[in-house]
Amino acid sequence: MHNALRRSTGILLGALLLAFAATSASGQTQGDAPVEPGQTFTGRTLEVTDGDTFGVRRSIGGTVTIRLHGVDTPESSQPYGTAATRAARRYVGGKDVRVTVEEICHYGRAVVRLEVK
Repeated sequence: MHNALRRSTGILLGALLLAFAATSASGQTQGDAPVEPGQTFTGRTLEVTDGDTFGVRRSIGGTVTIRLHGVDTPESSQPYGTAATRAARRYVGGKDVRVTVEEICHYGRAVVRLEVK
């Protein structure tokens, strides 16, 4: 009985890992509006997570978590992270933007070039 339970647990964990890997490999992005490299869309910045990561509501509907291409700011909890987040809020918070997707990172975020309108 104990071995059967252990085997069932192993099978379940294996299936979950396989499902996670398939989702990650498919380029699924964070948010509810999948995007692909090369895609361009317009929208409005809804939230600023930190100095280089934002939530955007697309003009055609749905939200996407984006990260700026070529920019690496400190995380909010790191030195100067709060200042980087404040600066990003000032420049892009609540603004209309044009987004060009460069790639999808391993965290599922769209890495983008961002133009503030």
